[in-house]
Amino acid sequence: MRISFSKYHALGNDYLVVDPKRLSFLLSTEQIARICHRNYGVGADGLLWGPLESEPWKVRIFNADGSEAEKSGNGTRIFGKFLFDQGYVTQDCSLLTSGGLVEIHFSDKEIEANLGKAQIFEDPLEDVRSFLQARIPIHSVHYVSVGNPHLVIVVNKTSEELAKTLGPLLENHPHFPQRTNVQWMQVLDRKNLKIEIWERGSGYTLASGTSSCACAWVAHFLKQTDPSVTVHMQGGQANLQIQKDQIFMSSQVTFIAEGTWEISS
Repeated sequence: MRISFSKYHALGNDYLVVDPKRLSFLLSTEQIARICHRNYGVGADGLLWGPLESEPWKVRIFNADGSEAEKSGNGTRIFGKFLFDQGYVTQDCSLLTSGGLVEIHFSDKEIEANLGKAQIFEDPLEDVRSFLQARIPIHSVHYVSVGNPHLVIVVNKTSEELAKTLGPLLENHPHFPQRTNVQWMQVLDRKNLKIEIWERGSGYTLASGTSSCACAWVAHFLKQTDPSVTVHMQGGQANLQIQKDQIFMSSQVTFIAEGTWEISS
């Protein structure tokens, strides 16, 4: 049996979109992991399943390993463009995720998402801090929710190596029974951050919307950046704005291809 999909990316963070109109049943965890595999499937950082309901348009978000995510900044912006491209919407819209409501705003060059309010947990993280300090110098570590969990580690200099070596260990650290996303953040100046990302269930990714939001929120909380900041990631730059208690994230979203994938047993 074959299913149809659309593929998009936002700053290199790529997702497959499967419309329930094209497939009458949800893929299993194993099938989602296989279609997202870059050697045995189509290849993607995750899969978006929807629309399941009309305004607010409901979407389910899955990581590359088939586990379900609560929210995704790039994923929701990609899904917004899919809705626009397919004629479901012709103007700004709202998306309902299991991590909360996301407002999507369209412009000529970029798609913006209002990802709502972030929350920094008053968690001492002593075991996590000890784990890190035994391996590398750090400034601080923060546990943040943007509708999904993030561990933000402030360092002098971030690197891909840090994300790839310590990221999987922190994702699965006993302190986080539901696992966590991990970001390594370097403050360049009051208007610029550089981050590296290890995503829960997907591994090393070139960009992440909620990761950039979590880092911008932490940097602003620490009074190290202005309310408007550019977040530099391996896949490109995202523009972040903190307005009162809301986080807005914008960048380009690009359509890649449409295709079919054969479900194997």
